Amino acid sequence: MANVQVDVLPGPFLQLGEAPHWDGESQSLYYVCILSSTLHRYDWKENKTYSAKIEGSTYASFVIPVKGRKGEFVVGSGTRLLLVSWDGCSEAASIVKALTDLGEEEADHRFNDGKVDGQGRLYAGTMLAEDSRNHFEMDDGKLYRFDAGRGQMVQLKSKVHISNGLTWSARTGKFYYIDSFAFDIKEYTVDAEGNLGEETVLIKLKDDEAATEFIADGMTSDADGNLYVAVFAGSKIIKINPESAKVVQEIPLPVAQRDAVSLDCITKMLLPLTMMMMMICL
Repeated sequence: MANVQVDVLPGPFLQLGEAPHWDGESQSLYYVCILSSTLHRYDWKENKTYSAKIEGSTYASFVIPVKGRKGEFVVGSGTRLLLVSWDGCSEAASIVKALTDLGEEEADHRFNDGKVDGQGRLYAGTMLAEDSRNHFEMDDGKLYRFDAGRGQMVQLKSKVHISNGLTWSARTGKFYYIDSFAFDIKEYTVDAEGNLGEETVLIKLKDDEAATEFIADGMTSDADGNLYVAVFAGSKIIKINPESAKVVQEIPLPVAQRDAVSLDCITKMLLPLTMMMMMICL
């Protein structure tokens, strides 16, 4: 992957695009615009993007297909997990039902990144919402795992600034997680129930006293277990070997600020990487 071609995908300009999810069956890349609460589907064969507004929703932070239920998706929306129906082409998507809600005590927050592991378990984190009354209390987010059987979110971490990239490595069998303003990438073991253990810092992105140059944002992994981190304000993607904890490649992007995962610009190289993201089991 030394020589990478970067192409801009067709689609609308996004205020805050996030959470690409590659669906191998339909050869489609699903993603969202958080602030406009819209779903987007890039059709690889047609080289065309379809977009839909979620009726009755304020935010849309991630979109994940439901296993065995075509046209149904789980969407993080504010403090809720929604089951949403969309045919992938229409300009509107509808809420089927709310799967769970974090409640009034989390009213100032919203979901950010979310992904599903190989067992169909959803992991999703929160941050203070843009219109929060307490926006300067930055370390108030959490990381959760969704228990579909009980319809509840199980808290895994607290004191999180911005819950962002998360992925699993086929090379190490471990879970990797980004709290953007911790300026590092953390590594965890995962037990049979999906709980996290043995937290270690895989790689620090800046010294404690150094000025902030860029921020780790979204993250995914490839079939060989390498990690790819989209860098906010850095105009690049970094590739990390999780065994050596070293950055082994930097992929520059023709963008001024946002990252590849935000989809203002995304590389076609990233599409097969996102196949590591599974469908949620409900």
